[in-house]
Amino acid sequence: MTVLVLIEMWNSLNALSENQSIFKIGIFSNLFLWFAIFLSILVHTIILYIPYFNKIFDTVPLTIKDWI
Repeated sequence: MTVLVLIEMWNSLNALSENQSIFKIGIFSNLFLWFAIFLSILVHTIILYIPYFNKIFDTVPLTIKDWI
């Protein structure tokens, strides 16, 4: 699930323009989008790595091996 979230965050950057790449229009052209991406990654990290939320959402923390 975490990998899918990161891929979708990257995809949202690619969808800023239909005709130009993110590098032509500027990677920081939409600061609200960057804030939303940061917030989304922060919430997912909290859910994964804080034991209280592990119980609520029935998740387990990812290890380094899982990330690789």
